[in-house]
Amino acid sequence: MKSAFVIFARAPVAGRVKTRLAETIGAVAAARLYTAMLRDTLELAQHAAQSAEDCRVILAFTPADAFEPGENSLAPLWDVAQMPQRGADLGARMLNAMGDARNLGAEKIVIIGSDSPDLPPRFLFDALHHLQCSDWVFGPARDGGFYLIGASLALPDFVFEGVAWSSNAVLKSVLKNARALGLKSDALAPWRDVDDGDDLSALRERLDCGVSSAPATMQFLKEHLSK
Repeated sequence: MKSAFVIFARAPVAGRVKTRLAETIGAVAAARLYTAMLRDTLELAQHAAQSAEDCRVILAFTPADAFEPGENSLAPLWDVAQMPQRGADLGARMLNAMGDARNLGAEKIVIIGSDSPDLPPRFLFDALHHLQCSDWVFGPARDGGFYLIGASLALPDFVFEGVAWSSNAVLKSVLKNARALGLKSDALAPWRDVDDGDDLSALRERLDCGVSSAPATMQFLKEHLSK
């Protein structure tokens, strides 16, 4: 395994996933939409991995019992490579996931969440391409964070030091730390992930216009959240 796409995911428990979106569509609908988006994300990662050289898709999950049998289990969505998320905050969990993937043999590691179900596969190809010459790569999101982060080396803990997660200064803080460390970085094209009602409307518009594709998400929107 030369490279790995690591998908960060949570068990789709109502009230614990997509909480900002739940303010618009309700907690139960938000959890079911999250499941559809995760399904599409796994599909796009698998598609990209099949076209890359010696690449593997790994699902990094939380909580620890996310694959146990039950209504909110991740087992029906994924039965291949998986590993638990470890760490007190998102930065620690990402660093640990990269380390775990590296221990499995991956040299280039790209992490994405399930918030961008219609992300074009070419973005994942581009991330691996950038990592041939750069230490790390990121995909900037509209809200000041990032929808993707990848590395070709073991990132120091300092790269996420002082980052206020869930704020609009996440990427700015990480870039500042990376510059202080002398890391060579590359940026992908911006993409809008799905965190709130406005983001969902933008996603629906992209899907309706055929700008992008996310079959499971689109089906859920048509069947359960029609206009």
